[in-house]
Amino acid sequence: SLKNIIVNEDADGIIIGTSGISTARIAKAWAEFDGSGVTLNASYNVSSITDHGNRDYTINFSTAMTDANYSIVGSNIGQTASYNWSVVTGMGTAKTTSAARINVPHINDSSLYGNDPDAVNVIAFGN
Repeated sequence: SLKNIIVNEDADGIIIGTSGISTARIAKAWAEFDGSGVTLNASYNVSSITDHGNRDYTINFSTAMTDANYSIVGSNIGQTASYNWSVVTGMGTAKTTSAARINVPHINDSSLYGNDPDAVNVIAFGN
């Protein structure tokens, strides 16, 4: 059967049909930013990016997460092969409800040094 998709009145989730959907199943935040200039190109629920140097960033949320039990994943759409990377949480830095610190190492040697990535894409899922 067909169901309607309606943005809820707070524009922070969706309702499908009459029974709704758990908002835990939708992205809580996402961002696409230039890691070398720390320019936030597009985002949802991300107020800013903090650059700590050496491919180390903090994603600052506009609206806090319910708790710190959320997941951050990422990808790269960089222009050159030297920008292949994986997103991991910061070295020993705890996630908070208001921010998540990430490192963007080179995939070849896990180095945090070298050129900053030109296109970082991250997404957060949680309750």
